[in-house]
Amino acid sequence: MYPVAVVTGSNRGIGLGFCKALLQKNVHVIATARNSVKGSNVVADLQRESPNFRFFPLDLLSYESIQRFLLFLEDNYRQLDILVNSAAVCPQRSDLFALQESLQTNFWGLIYLTLQLFPLIERAGSARILNVSSGDGELCYFSTALSSAIRNCFTLHMLVDFSYGLCASQTTFGKVLICRSCS
Repeated sequence: MYPVAVVTGSNRGIGLGFCKALLQKNVHVIATARNSVKGSNVVADLQRESPNFRFFPLDLLSYESIQRFLLFLEDNYRQLDILVNSAAVCPQRSDLFALQESLQTNFWGLIYLTLQLFPLIERAGSARILNVSSGDGELCYFSTALSSAIRNCFTLHMLVDFSYGLCASQTTFGKVLICRSCS
């Protein structure tokens, strides 16, 4: 059985790059994106390369969308070995509503989805959570370092609070890897 990975924000950029890299490692990839049309275009290309690829539309601003995605995963997969949180928005405006949209997607959506996926992650026994983003995906009005620190610290806090028995280690890129064993 192949390891299973979920990659959010996979219709372009870092998320798409992770999809391609994971498929080369014989990982079963479930790609997500809020834009179904763009996601479907990526699906067509990657499914020609590998049968281990599926797409599911996921909008981190929508509770209903996240719930549909969770039901899909529970119905089709026993566990989740890798979660790559790459989905993000970069509003082109600089007002209070842009900040709200950025925080809702790039932070709260990531946190809520990760919390909901913990039972599947725990079943894997040796799972990984990667919070990644480009400069465009950082939290509006925050520096890149602060933005990454906020997301990663909150992810670690959730792991400790919910006693999932997971631990964390820093990568050379400053991103947090969450795993069952840090050896």
